[in-house]
Amino acid sequence: MTLNTSITSSMRRLFPNQTPEQAMVELLLERAQKNLIRYETAARQFQVKYGVSFETFREKVVAGKASADE
Repeated sequence: MTLNTSITSSMRRLFPNQTPEQAMVELLLERAQKNLIRYETAARQFQVKYGVSFETFREKVVAGKASADE
């Protein structure tokens, strides 16, 4: 993997004991975890607001069974 020199130097400061590739993996993993937390929060809020899990709602939409009344 070829990285920009400023990115490489930043990763060395943030993760001094890791290779740039390992540091990139750490950063990507952290981003994925934050996105998962954001998704789970949105799903909980959806369930509270509409009284049904987002997964159940999605399955109804995919099956063509969701209506504007639900």
